[in-house]
Amino acid sequence: MKKRIILVRSVFIIFVFCFTLSIKFNCFALDVGRVQMSVTTPEIVKAGDTVIFQILVLNEGSGSWNTGSYSINVDIYDNMKTYKASTESTSEGPAVAAGESALFFLSYGLPKVFAGQYFYKVNLKYNKKIITTSDFYNFNIVAVARNANIVFVSTIGDQKYDGNFKVICQVKNTGEVANNFPVRLELKGANTNEFIRQLKNVQVAKGEVLNLTFDCSIPISFSDGAVTAIAEVYDRIEDGNPVKKFAEATQEFRLSDMLPSVQFLNLGLSAIKGEEISLKVRVSDDKGIAGVKITCQIPGMQSKIVSDMSLLSGTKTDGVWVFKTSAFGVTGKFMFTIEATDTKSQVSKVEYQTTVVNQ
Repeated sequence: MKKRIILVRSVFIIFVFCFTLSIKFNCFALDVGRVQMSVTTPEIVKAGDTVIFQILVLNEGSGSWNTGSYSINVDIYDNMKTYKASTESTSEGPAVAAGESALFFLSYGLPKVFAGQYFYKVNLKYNKKIITTSDFYNFNIVAVARNANIVFVSTIGDQKYDGNFKVICQVKNTGEVANNFPVRLELKGANTNEFIRQLKNVQVAKGEVLNLTFDCSIPISFSDGAVTAIAEVYDRIEDGNPVKKFAEATQEFRLSDMLPSVQFLNLGLSAIKGEEISLKVRVSDDKGIAGVKITCQIPGMQSKIVSDMSLLSGTKTDGVWVFKTSAFGVTGKFMFTIEATDTKSQVSKVEYQTTVVNQ
């Protein structure tokens, strides 16, 4: 009796084990298939157009594939068989019995930059998992002409430091298709290490002409002298940089330092004998003032004197400077000249006179 129980248990265990293997085998046997063939249409496909991959797949499993359970997608490679892109997966195939084939039509819009021989592989998926990948197929893409010209719309003209000005470029699409052109403007100073760059994109249709405006300002760190404006139009952006330059335009303009500006703050001063005068002027400059001097002749003096004025308030780019006279000993005209010198040794000179009346 005991031996019979052991035998029954053994038979039961073997039955469960075989049944489990059978279930696993039947499940796994469904996801067996391969890609039989693939071709592309049209026969001549141009970059930027849509290519259709016609793909025939075979169900080599033990059961039917229901619609939606299996799908395909395509991986595209360049002529060096370097991966470039993938299509979306499609699940439009009909139900396929074991041993039967299904035909897919998969559309893909080719990037405009593709040209020459390309390769592709087909991925066959079951329940969204790749069960097989085909060998390489190849197809050819005819390049489309992408080109553009660029010019400056107007003369830039001489500019001052820290002044705001606009540079307008005109881009014409001379290619066969619309394109999103990167346009770079570079302002290159007299010193080869000095430059300012701006990059913008402009979408231009075939044959269209568009203007592109750059807002510019040159810092005071630039050297005086000639500045070259270089406008360049490119094909596209790769890794953050414009590539394949189509055309460029150049224009030269002058960058000059402004002369210091001198403004009297207390004109019409008068004094009586024994009084002093504090003369104030406001001096400004785009790069800064090196110093302000006054040349004057106080009534009673036989000759002129030269004295430095002091910065009373503000900064050396915009500040108030003061000169205090000594007490007037006699009546007469107080004659003076103000000279402001900037950091570029440029000088602005102004003259004025006031009368001191003795009471």
